[in-house]
Amino acid sequence: MIAKNRFQIKSFTNPSGVQVHRVEGRLSNGERVRQNFKTEREAQVHKAELEIKSLNLSVAMGLKPTRLTDTQLGEAEAAYRKLGDKSLAAAVEFYLNNYIEPVSDKTIQEAYDEFMLAKGTQNRRQATISDLKCRVGLLVQHYGGKLVSQVSSDDLSRVIFQPGIESQTQKHRRTKIGQFFNWSVKKQYCLRNPIDSVEIPVVEDSEPQVYDLCEVRALLKAAKAYKAGKLLPYFCLALFAGLRPAELKRVPWSSIKLPERIIRIEGKTAKRRKRRIVEISDNLVAWLLPYVGKPIVVTNWAKDFNAVRRMAGFKGSTFSVGDEGRKAWIADGLRHTSLTNHLALHESEGRTARWGGIHRIPVLSSGVKTKATF
Repeated sequence: MIAKNRFQIKSFTNPSGVQVHRVEGRLSNGERVRQNFKTEREAQVHKAELEIKSLNLSVAMGLKPTRLTDTQLGEAEAAYRKLGDKSLAAAVEFYLNNYIEPVSDKTIQEAYDEFMLAKGTQNRRQATISDLKCRVGLLVQHYGGKLVSQVSSDDLSRVIFQPGIESQTQKHRRTKIGQFFNWSVKKQYCLRNPIDSVEIPVVEDSEPQVYDLCEVRALLKAAKAYKAGKLLPYFCLALFAGLRPAELKRVPWSSIKLPERIIRIEGKTAKRRKRRIVEISDNLVAWLLPYVGKPIVVTNWAKDFNAVRRMAGFKGSTFSVGDEGRKAWIADGLRHTSLTNHLALHESEGRTARWGGIHRIPVLSSGVKTKATF
């Protein structure tokens, strides 16, 4: 429907004291018109001419196929007049590529405090909170006063790829810092995650180290002899059931079903909160029976744990004095030994992965292909 009475006549006295009659309004193409006349008759004649002109424009424009409204068409024509011989489509593309949406100004320190508070209320485990605090906290040390929206991928690279840092540690840093910026994008503290432009560190798989049969026997013998077997359940569950240290701290005896030969690792106990059933062997049942109900991780556990290691011929801890000549302790060696022997016994990576609660099996070629009785 063609709009009528697009134009109005207004009478007023201008600053010089002369009374005039102004015709103002917009043509159907969006062009604004405003003109003063000495007499009202002249203004009415011009208004009528404009109405006819606008009517003709509307009819002409209505004959052209378009989904644009009259107002949009008017804006497009006005844009073309400003662009001259330049392309409107190119101008729009440039705008879309370079326009930056407004974001909330928030420093890294302020955002970090808010981020950690949010994580603390999301039922995250303390180990997860500590890991985030350590790795994301590096941003605060380097760029605490800088706005989140101003941190670049180069800034992050300087934090992640510090000299002397192992590639695995670099990868962990990148992951946790990326989580912080994903959260910041949702909070509108920045438009995009700068971690996306940071290369992922390359971590080479290596064959995990394990304990041989003699070393396992020495560890079990020492654990049994030390303070009436105080730490024996811990070593047995790690070596025969492949439980992680964090799982050993949380698993209750009620989840260890010796008659059924299973251990139920509940979501609240397992890594990534994914429950699983761990089948256990007859020899593990025999080892555990005398200790059912006793603490698995005892008070002053670290001190006792280091003492058992020394009794078995290993170094007590990384900074122990007097450990010269002793064998080095293998990080995660108890669990790796368990997984290695399980894979060698069953010859099924999928079964061992499910049993151990892992996504995939690392290279475990050093496993003995016989059932060890220990």
